[in-house]
Amino acid sequence: MQFLLLITALLPTASAFTPLRSATDELQIRNKLSLYAIALDTKNLVLLDQVFTPDAVIVYPGPAASILHGLPALKTYLGKALTGFVTQHTLSTTVVEQTDGREGVNSTVYLVANYLGQGNLTGSVAYFHGTYFDVWTKQKGEWKSKARTLELLPPGPVGNLAILSSPN
Repeated sequence: MQFLLLITALLPTASAFTPLRSATDELQIRNKLSLYAIALDTKNLVLLDQVFTPDAVIVYPGPAASILHGLPALKTYLGKALTGFVTQHTLSTTVVEQTDGREGVNSTVYLVANYLGQGNLTGSVAYFHGTYFDVWTKQKGEWKSKARTLELLPPGPVGNLAILSSPN
């Protein structure tokens, strides 16, 4: 719980927006956000090495909130979550901002994810909406997320993706 409070304290607030000083840095972060979606949709999870630090902490919501420590845990989690689905993760409204004059950067990005069942899930459709909150750090000239929190809409406990329609 203390970690969740720490990440929340690092996240941007609407009243304190400070744009990045470098358009090149902002473009790199926006491209890394898109690369994340491409990694999931192509199931090429090796691409996540370009998006996250090796020790990144990722928080996904749910009845027993998943807190993933490091890239191996993230790849295992996503590998299981994506099984049986063709997906399309669409990222839209995005804010990338400097944090209080420090080297770190925060981003907020809206997400819509569509899941189309394959194999024994053919005909099933699921989707969710949410917001990714990332804390970025620059390592060897490249921006990488060191912390990510996913907040799903509507807020509150959620389980697995709800199947909205199914062949049965």
